[in-house]
Amino acid sequence: MVAVESGNERVGEWVCQARSLYADYRWLFDEEPPPLSGIAVMTDTDDTGEEATAFYSDLVLKAK
Repeated sequence: MVAVESGNERVGEWVCQARSLYADYRWLFDEEPPPLSGIAVMTDTDDTGEEATAFYSDLVLKAK
């Protein structure tokens, strides 16, 4: 799991994120990633006990 945003600074804004799934996997596990089998996009407040509502637009995967 990689936390891409945290905090209240951008509440109420649409935020565009670009990530390298390959680089993230290498950083987290220090090995070559297996073939992609799924993606999870989540909003999590478990640690704070707060509530949040998030809206996600289309996800786009691009070959490097």
